[in-house]
Amino acid sequence: MTETSATDQLAPHSGQGRDAGGIRLPWAFIVLVALLAAGRFLLAPYLTAPALQTWATVFVAVCVQALPFLVFGVALGALRMRAGWGERSAAPATV
Repeated sequence: MTETSATDQLAPHSGQGRDAGGIRLPWAFIVLVALLAAGRFLLAPYLTAPALQTWATVFVAVCVQALPFLVFGVALGALRMRAGWGERSAAPATV
C-alpha cells in the first residue's frame, strides 16, 4: 500500500476526467441572480407590511452579529491547516 502525504492529497489535479458540469455552474448562478433580481422588483410592493419589515430587521441583525464569528472560525481553520494541526494520525482510533 502506498502512503500519501497531506500535500499530495491537496495537490491540484491535471484536469483529466473532468465532466461538463463545471461549464453549467456559472450559467445556473447567472439565472439564479436574474430570478432574484426580478423577484425583488415584482414582490417588493407586497412586502411592505410592518411585521415583514420587523422580521427583516431582526434577520439582518442576527446575520451581521454572526459574521465576525464566521470569519474568525474560517481564519482559525486556515491557520490550523497551514500549521499542520489538522493532520490526522495514521493509527486507527480506539474506543
